[in-house]
Amino acid sequence: MKAFQSATLGTRLKKVAESSTQPRLHFSYMAKQTHTEKGLQKAQGICNPLCKRLYTLKEGAEYLGRSEWGMRDLIWKQEIPVVMNKGGRKIFIDVQDLDAYVSDHKSTYQ
Repeated sequence: MKAFQSATLGTRLKKVAESSTQPRLHFSYMAKQTHTEKGLQKAQGICNPLCKRLYTLKEGAEYLGRSEWGMRDLIWKQEIPVVMNKGGRKIFIDVQDLDAYVSDHKSTYQ
């Protein structure tokens, strides 16, 4: 009885998959598409060497895994320097400063 039920369920799923409006792509097609359309570097997982250097406050918080107010607290304590335009309100944080903060605060569990 269970074998019959699973067989009918399998045929139902197959019919649903066949009736979907979106075409199904095969993995080899997707890999070929990535290789030809995005170039060899993207297919091999090589990132652009000119990555974003300045992050907004929200992006910097995501980078460190903190909240925005936690980042503000670090800035107010002057543990992380910021980049601002004169007279501007937008705060930018250098990714190298974030990396330096992480490396300075690394420790082993004792």
